[in-house]
Amino acid sequence: MTNTALQQNHRFSGAMIKLGARAGRIEFGDKSADYIDRGPVRYFARPNPTIDPAALRSRAVTVVNAQTSDGLRAAGFVRIMTGATVAVIKTGRFHPIQKWRNALNRAKSHNTFTSHRPLGPSDDWLFDADLEQQKSKHFRALPHSIVRNWPARQTILSVAWNGKVPIAGMLTLLHDHAATYQIGWSGSAGRAVNAHHLLLAQQVEKLDAMGVETLELGTIDTH
Repeated sequence: MTNTALQQNHRFSGAMIKLGARAGRIEFGDKSADYIDRGPVRYFARPNPTIDPAALRSRAVTVVNAQTSDGLRAAGFVRIMTGATVAVIKTGRFHPIQKWRNALNRAKSHNTFTSHRPLGPSDDWLFDADLEQQKSKHFRALPHSIVRNWPARQTILSVAWNGKVPIAGMLTLLHDHAATYQIGWSGSAGRAVNAHHLLLAQQVEKLDAMGVETLELGTIDTH
């Protein structure tokens, strides 16, 4: 089955509307696609790839971030950016490379305590840590306001601890039969024990048990 991208889940557009964006949904027969209006630009982020690009074009779409390039040029779209590769884990078939497994085994040898639960009101430390790492590493991510407007029951916060002090954290959003890795942070103590490898492995196992089929990790540099 084709799992819906985070940006095409109704909770995402609902959160955007709460934040003042102009968002909506267009039906294409038995399929639908959510959009955001930005001034004169109507933007579709990763619509269902089975929707005919010509149908998108006929609805005054001016920008589309497509999951596949099939049929876009024939429908009249012009590429303005090079494509990106998205890393996706199939939770029931998680077989990482040996180097990654070695790091996981080292993490397990430290017997680090971990927890996995929905995001709660006492978890602002993760947002603060993420803002700091965005600043120091010079990158921007999805605004935290989107995450804060996501239903808590549809989130998983995985944390590695040193006593009562968090040393690494991983926040994932659930949508349909899929999940999207949203925030990942590790301090020096977490990196020393490969805590993030342990959190990811445990979370994949948990997602599989919940019936979640895929975990999207974000874009990667294939070179």
